[in-house]
Amino acid sequence: MLNLAALKYRRALAESGGPIARIVSTPVSIYGRSLYQADAFLAPGLAPGKSQFEKEREADGTGSSESPQIARHMAVSEAIERWAFHTEYAGPNSRRYGFDEDCTSNGMAAFPGFFKSQARKRAHLEALELLSVVAWWSGHIDASPTPSALPGIDILRLHHPADFGEVVIVYRKSKSGHVSYGYAAGQTMTGATTRAIVELARNEFIITCHKICTRTKRVNDHLERRCLYFASPEGHQEFLSRIEAGPDKETPKWEPHYDGEIAGPWSRYATVWRTALRMPTQDFLNPQLNFFYW
Repeated sequence: MLNLAALKYRRALAESGGPIARIVSTPVSIYGRSLYQADAFLAPGLAPGKSQFEKEREADGTGSSESPQIARHMAVSEAIERWAFHTEYAGPNSRRYGFDEDCTSNGMAAFPGFFKSQARKRAHLEALELLSVVAWWSGHIDASPTPSALPGIDILRLHHPADFGEVVIVYRKSKSGHVSYGYAAGQTMTGATTRAIVELARNEFIITCHKICTRTKRVNDHLERRCLYFASPEGHQEFLSRIEAGPDKETPKWEPHYDGEIAGPWSRYATVWRTALRMPTQDFLNPQLNFFYW
């Protein structure tokens, strides 16, 4: 996909007057695959109100790729998306953009492309990921195991109602006994699985850090609690039971109540798009529930 990242994201750095304070790039190995992980950090004051879970992850944007440059561009895109979100989710246009129903960055994407449709396509995949996982966990769609080429990693394909893209959940039991998960959407099964495996590695890192560093610390953030719950034998058994149970409710429709650009000062660097879908349930936003979504 052709883009203008090399040009526009050069201007996004703080030294050029842009919103990105710094980018840190590190070579990593994810289940035998050599990648670069880049973390982008917004300038102070551009992302107020971050949750504790987000603070522990620290970076405002993260990208992973075999190319260090692409990883950096991905990280900047995600950071710009978060800049737009933190500026608008409680602003005067909050209701228009769908933040009154889902006050998170779900369904958002930033892309420095030639056409706004490029950002829209990515936002559609983000929205599809959310819809599919929420619909599957709440019993609206089916899921089926699919062959995996990676030893020890299981893949679950979600049978969503949209006429594009694929959504998968991958999971793996670690040597220490906990289970880690990753889920993602992509235009193809290969693309979705590749992204999900990166998320799996990040999930495993968070859980391992918690077990090593904060064993006696009270977990206040509900997203972190969910991660830890489903990593446990009890949580994983509930996950497996959901696979076996199958759907028992009506399949949801692809029904956006906002599908458009979120314009702002970030538009100088990238188009930010949000596709906010009507969800079959709002339980995934309830911090009291162990809902399979974080």
